Amino acid sequence: MKDFSKKLKLLVRRSTEADTLVRFLRTRYTNNVRVSYVDLMARKTGLTEREVRDVLQQMEGIGVGKLKLGRRGARTRFEWEFPVTEVARVAVGDEVLDDAGWAELEKEWFADALDSDDEASTGELSLKTFSIPLGEGRFARLELPESYSVRDVEKVKQFLALF
Repeated sequence: MKDFSKKLKLLVRRSTEADTLVRFLRTRYTNNVRVSYVDLMARKTGLTEREVRDVLQQMEGIGVGKLKLGRRGARTRFEWEFPVTEVARVAVGDEVLDDAGWAELEKEWFADALDSDDEASTGELSLKTFSIPLGEGRFARLELPESYSVRDVEKVKQFLALF
């Protein structure tokens, strides 16, 4: 557990891909999960699966989880050793944890963690509604998944450009 905080911050400072992934993880999760899927993280961040895997391999080297490559139809995934929300908060500098803090997290967090971040397993997709005033009391409304990505916004912009 030695220097997890320093190593995570250094990773984020040195890699734009790591910064992108960690900022997504910080905003994506309200609950902690035990497993995060590479394909889902890539889709939500606009990074390639290769870029996500590279960052997760470095995070594995730091010791915050284990990257499991998909075999025989299984999806490539990252199995967290610590709460993903705390890992992300520490990596972007929102929180500082010493070795004792990491040890405490490791002991307690699994009781509250969800099995995975797979959207199919959560049932209902939560949406965020954006309202745009058009004038004369009229509004245009747009709904996006709560965890929308930069790529999603670009697709909406392209769609709206057709009008």
